[in-house]
Amino acid sequence: MRKIYLSFLPAKIKSKSVVLVLSLFVFLLGMVPGITFATDITNTWNSVSLSSTCAGTSSVYTLSANTTSDANAAIAVGKAVVITFPSGFTLSGITGGTMNGAAIGAITTTATTVSFNVPTGGDVGINTSFSIVLNGITNNSTAGNYQLSMVIDNLSGTGTGNQ
Repeated sequence: MRKIYLSFLPAKIKSKSVVLVLSLFVFLLGMVPGITFATDITNTWNSVSLSSTCAGTSSVYTLSANTTSDANAAIAVGKAVVITFPSGFTLSGITGGTMNGAAIGAITTTATTVSFNVPTGGDVGINTSFSIVLNGITNNSTAGNYQLSMVIDNLSGTGTGNQ
């Protein structure tokens, strides 16, 4: 009779078949109905409206979206929000904003992203609409249709940047 020794230290695994069985188990665990793991929330906008649609001018952007009915779709206070703009917009002039009417604290910008944490009072439940207002974004100097994207960190809940 052959003995198979199993330890969770890779150097002590005596059989490739044990690794295969464990891998299959982990894969199947992820497919169990009703069990979902927290993942980043990506969304599409219901609407994006600007206070000025003139190319190259400063504008207030009002972004509206909905959360889904998925159990993990709620957006809690402290979650990192990253909104990505196409190149050509000036984001460094942002003077503040709100999420669901609550004032956003620190806002971090790069050439193409605006990042902040969901403020107290800005949290969003599942299957709910919400809005983000950003003041002082300078429109692209070339008129056109542009696409913005958003990612909300649903894993750690802290930090800024592309989570």
